[in-house]
Amino acid sequence: DHLEHWVKRLKRAPVQKMMVFVDNSGADIVLGIIPFVEEMLRMGSEVVLAANSRPALNDVTSHELRLLIRKITPMSPILVDAHKNDKLRVIENGLGSPCLDLSRVSQHIADECIDCDLIVIEGMGRTIHTNFNSCFQRESLKLAVIKNKWLCDKFSCPMFAAVCKYEVPDTQWGADD
Repeated sequence: DHLEHWVKRLKRAPVQKMMVFVDNSGADIVLGIIPFVEEMLRMGSEVVLAANSRPALNDVTSHELRLLIRKITPMSPILVDAHKNDKLRVIENGLGSPCLDLSRVSQHIADECIDCDLIVIEGMGRTIHTNFNSCFQRESLKLAVIKNKWLCDKFSCPMFAAVCKYEVPDTQWGADD
């Protein structure tokens, strides 16, 4: 759990641009990602949301996410401003799986990531199953909720434990961090 490192990071210079690989539709998006994105926009970040191109389990597709963003934007002056100034975009990740194989994303995704400060991967399949130990050349934030007994046993945690793994390239967290 690196939540305290992430909170400290938020107190420094704002993230200029972030790529968020989103997971499930419903509560994850509406109650988790949208408020997170709204706060990052308020702090001055540009946000790109990458969602599945094709349906998989209960994962949100880019088409569904665009519809959702269009519906909720009028409810928030921050989202209205971000939409008007192209600071919030939804793009397809080129995939149709609950897992995130970053070697198979579209060229458009790769191009969007070039100038990102922060890569956010959200969801158990994307974060835990396929990218937990992935290293990036950018800051990364991996977020998930553990929802099966095998992973609970592996991580020695209770069911529905939250995972917040914040990493900075070439950084070893010290005692004072």
